[in-house]
Amino acid sequence: MRTDDDISREVEQALTSVEDPELPVSIADLGMVRGVTVAAGAAVVEMVPTFLACPALWLVESEVRRRVTLVPGVAGCRVVWLPGGWSGADVTEAGRRALAGAGLAVPAGDGSVSCPFCGSPELEETSPFGSAVCRTAAYCPSCQTPVEVLKSKRRPGARLATATGRHPAGAAIPLTNSS
Repeated sequence: MRTDDDISREVEQALTSVEDPELPVSIADLGMVRGVTVAAGAAVVEMVPTFLACPALWLVESEVRRRVTLVPGVAGCRVVWLPGGWSGADVTEAGRRALAGAGLAVPAGDGSVSCPFCGSPELEETSPFGSAVCRTAAYCPSCQTPVEVLKSKRRPGARLATATGRHPAGAAIPLTNSS
């Protein structure tokens, strides 16, 4: 007979197939899932948002509930959004590879960021606004490629590698401290 622990492991496995609606990676590899408990057919999934103002949180929650209730032995699912925040350090290695493959840089635990194309740590922020609210626009002078950086709960004083940015056209753009 399957125990609640067995079902919890199956729920965790099911969550690996839930992709973030704006990023090419699962919510598990993003490090959004913080805990799963199952008792008497009721699942509780504890999560943190990658970005508090993310307009897609309701989509994530809806898909989590749908996937979890497909697991045999689960009659209902409640998603609990935890305070405290997400950081780039929460992303698994598989998640980092998937994001880099899509040209997205992820800050390390110390706030440092490397180019997803060439690995250079010399990224320059060109705008605090990227194509989504959870991203910042940057430029890599080493490979001369524009990139997007996932915004993360940064340590105080952490920033992209250089103190001033350069637009690909050559105009200097001062960086803002986005801690």
